Amino acid sequence: YTGRDYTCNSDFAIDPEENVIVMVRPVQPHPTTYPAYLNQSLEVNYMPLDDFLSSSGKWEVMVRIAPYLTGFARNHNAGLERDPYGVLENWKAPVVYYTVSKEAPDVAPSATSHAEWTYHIWRGEVIKQ
Repeated sequence: YTGRDYTCNSDFAIDPEENVIVMVRPVQPHPTTYPAYLNQSLEVNYMPLDDFLSSSGKWEVMVRIAPYLTGFARNHNAGLERDPYGVLENWKAPVVYYTVSKEAPDVAPSATSHAEWTYHIWRGEVIKQ
C-alpha cells in the first residue's frame, strides 16, 4: 500500500453461503496522460463477509485487470454480475463487466477523437487460483 491507493467507484457482491464479499475497484493513482480521468487497471478483491461487517478484514487480491491482460491502456467502470439481491452465483468465479478504452496519442480531448469514442464493455470470468 502506497498511501496513494484508495477505493472509489467500486462494486460489491456477496456469497452469503460461503461468507465472502467480493469487490471490483479501480486501482489508484490515475495516470497522468490523456485521459487522466480513467484508470489503467482494476482489481478484484475478496474477504470474509463477517470480517467486512466488523471492519476487521483485509482485502485479498484475486486478479488485477491491467493493460497487459486486456491490450487496452484504460480499464475502468467495472461491475460484478449478481442477482437482484447482490448475491454472486459463485464467488470463486465472479463475472466482471468493465470498460476498455484507448489513451493518447490514439485519442485526444477534441470533438472527434475523445477517449469516450473508444469505449467498449467487456465481460470476463475470473477464476480464483
